[in-house]
Amino acid sequence: MNKNTPNGFKLIELMVVLIVMAILAAMAIPSFNKSMESTREKEAQTTLELIYNAEAMYMLDKKMYCNGIDNSAFASYMENPNPKADYYTFSLVGDNTPTVPKDFTATATPKPGYSKYKTFSIDNKNQKVQ
Repeated sequence: MNKNTPNGFKLIELMVVLIVMAILAAMAIPSFNKSMESTREKEAQTTLELIYNAEAMYMLDKKMYCNGIDNSAFASYMENPNPKADYYTFSLVGDNTPTVPKDFTATATPKPGYSKYKTFSIDNKNQKVQ
């Protein structure tokens, strides 16, 4: 065995490895953040579609639209999504006139601190706005 053979890594080798890892991380983190943002926006859109379906069932049963997502009458059609939502606040404004119901609009608004996310809404005609 040769006594002049080093048993570890040289400092320069370790620094090169760390620099390569830092470059890879710098490229991956923005992409990861963008995909997380997209996923959270898709989650908000899906929840709005669930609200739309629940309002359609409510309309068939009650012959009017529900006014308020936290309305106890609406709870049997859909659980209020706000307590579980981390990034969006959901609201529902509906015409609850029993004779001639006009429309409703459900909106997903980003919570404070997430202002870079988009606001979404859906109405009784299933028209989606972002």
